Amino acid sequence: GNCVVAGPLETLSAFQAQLEIDGVACRALRTSHAFHSTMMDPVVAPFRAAVAELTRSAPAIPIISTATGDWLDNNSAMSADYWARHLREPVR
Repeated sequence: GNCVVAGPLETLSAFQAQLEIDGVACRALRTSHAFHSTMMDPVVAPFRAAVAELTRSAPAIPIISTATGDWLDNNSAMSADYWARHLREPVR
């Protein structure tokens, strides 16, 4: 029942104003970045490279992936590619 949109502040403000005129409840989220949106595209490759340099290990407890909505398998949890994709994929 919830949806998040991202984009330039002026565009979002106009969209929020239209939603309010239409009687749709909405509010601006306070975030540092527009995670999971196209606005993250410029940082995906550098982020992947940074994650690839880290020592990664399998989770000690079961984790649900917010990218797939399913259990996070060990290979994905340790994959720099998974975490780079996660930066851009919608939250499930």
